[in-house]
Amino acid sequence: MRANSQQQHMSALKKMDRNSALAESLGLTQQSIDAVNDDGTIEVEGHRMLNLGSCSYLALNLRDELVEAAIEGVRTFGVSYSSSRSYSSLSMYRSLEGLLSQVTGCPVIVTGSTTLGHLALLPALVEADDTIAIDTQAHASLHLAVSVLAARGVQVHTLPHGDLDQLAALCEGASGYVWHVADTVYSMFGDIGPVDAVWDRLERHPNLRAYLDDAHGFGWAGPEGRGIALGHRKIHRRMMIAASLSKTFGAGGGLLIVPDEETRTRLLRTAGTLTFTGPVQTAELAAGVAAATILRSPEHPYLQARLHELFETVLTHSDRLGIRLASAARTPVWFAEIGPIEAAAEIAAGLRAAGYFVNLSAFPVVPHGRAGIRFTTTLHHTPGQIVGFLEKLAELSGAQGPHIQIDLTVEASAAAGK
Repeated sequence: MRANSQQQHMSALKKMDRNSALAESLGLTQQSIDAVNDDGTIEVEGHRMLNLGSCSYLALNLRDELVEAAIEGVRTFGVSYSSSRSYSSLSMYRSLEGLLSQVTGCPVIVTGSTTLGHLALLPALVEADDTIAIDTQAHASLHLAVSVLAARGVQVHTLPHGDLDQLAALCEGASGYVWHVADTVYSMFGDIGPVDAVWDRLERHPNLRAYLDDAHGFGWAGPEGRGIALGHRKIHRRMMIAASLSKTFGAGGGLLIVPDEETRTRLLRTAGTLTFTGPVQTAELAAGVAAATILRSPEHPYLQARLHELFETVLTHSDRLGIRLASAARTPVWFAEIGPIEAAAEIAAGLRAAGYFVNLSAFPVVPHGRAGIRFTTTLHHTPGQIVGFLEKLAELSGAQGPHIQIDLTVEASAAAGK
């Protein structure tokens, strides 16, 4: 959640510090990982635990193809090539961007991270008389980039989560473009943003632009992994998309997907974090090429089907066990809502003791009073492992009764004021 004033911001930081201290005292955060195993487990300070916090949704991060490619890339080009891309870059950039352009059907730019992509595109393309309309639950990295624009005097409006009704009024009164900034798959609750409605608004309002963060959708969703934002359609002429190459992709770096070569060229020439920051590391580029090759192979639909089977496992057994999920969207991100941070922390500690590594999440990362257990499903997991985890979660939380899907529409200002 994001606060709209400095006072709210400082209040949120104090609560975040207090909640983090509680989690650290229980050994739930700042964990040191000693080993990552191909059976879905990790070694955490001497304890072997099932990892339900990874975002490597297709389990590509441990694939031999990526590991061998990374090793060969380092042997060929060294551990790093330290130069701004404005002057020179490794040929693997061209190889990776070529493959990703084939996947997306669009011009693309590989960036150091998704966050650096946001900080490249928005400050370079948003004009002084434009307006930002950002979803209150958009990822922190998007709010960071928007704060840079606000400091320049760009007008910023925070929209209730998933609510596009205010866009029409903003478009009618704006002198420049209105930029709708949001996620496709939200990183805490796993719900999917109203992508179809965004396309509808773009068709209705010629001064509307959309910038969507598809970090948690790219790679596993859509043909060849082109993501939630594109799905089965071409990019809208006034839409730009950011994605991650360090989640489903299992490599590293970020991605900007733009509608035309003119926009791509402008960004490469003028976007700050594309001109003055260092390059994507050699191993990440090489692994990215190997991952993109897998996405374009006949194996990818099989991997997608296996992941969707795990989605159904989560939904079926959460309903059976009475676990209250914040969203029933079929994505790899899930959130079991508990309520008070103290209760959620106790459950997270119990799960850790039982051998399950999860993400304890509380305000301001999620709305006030809605702390819970965030967990992910990846192809490192088996259905049996997922069922065992859900049964332990239900036991510790005392869950009972039918599955409840929770209303996710919460304004940041209201949450911050509680």
